[in-house]
Amino acid sequence: MYNKTSCFSLDNLDLRCCFAEAAEMKYKTYFSIIFASSIVFLILSPVAVVGNALILAAIWKRTFQRTRLYVLLSGLAFSDFCIGLIVQPLLALLFFLFLDESGVVDAQKNLNAYIITHVGLMSGTFFSNVELILITLLSIERWLHMSRRSLMMTPHRRCLAVTLLLVVPAFFVVSNVVQQLRRGRLGVALTIINVVVIVLCYLITSFAYYKLYRIIRQHQQQVQGNQSSQNFGQPAIN
Repeated sequence: MYNKTSCFSLDNLDLRCCFAEAAEMKYKTYFSIIFASSIVFLILSPVAVVGNALILAAIWKRTFQRTRLYVLLSGLAFSDFCIGLIVQPLLALLFFLFLDESGVVDAQKNLNAYIITHVGLMSGTFFSNVELILITLLSIERWLHMSRRSLMMTPHRRCLAVTLLLVVPAFFVVSNVVQQLRRGRLGVALTIINVVVIVLCYLITSFAYYKLYRIIRQHQQQVQGNQSSQNFGQPAIN
């Protein structure tokens, strides 16, 4: 390692020393961030598994009538459960593979890191996009439920919802694999498609909640109007 005093001396300015110092500081910062992220993953993993398992048990305990909204909610809890059970431990394990006293990185360790990285990233991509679609479907279902309608009333709509939950996340996984293998126009096109799908889901969710707010506001005005008409001619109650 270069001497820091000789590196920044006015008589002997060594650029290689400066680049080595900067690279070492950058590596230590990156190492600290990854280590902190791994600790957070290890802490949140059992919390996500136990919490979502309790939610699934509460939903499917048959203590109340299960509706289509609860089916979508259970799917959201199941995807969170899989993230806590599979994705977070794999991403935490990836760092601890290289955390040893020797600091030697051999071929077997590189192979294990390669497998864990791709399995963790692909499963994380799949389940995170399943959650995105489920949140979008939940917002639409809430809006239609307040409008005395339902999103999955017919078998055709149910098949469409299941297809979206399976095909779109799988497309994101394949897209990420293709982007890693080919970085040309195809990778750029797939990236644009991914961004468009994500933005479209956010817009649909925002629009559904806006319509839901309008319906709740209209109901509130109707209730206030009925109360004022019933209390007409009577002394006001404080």
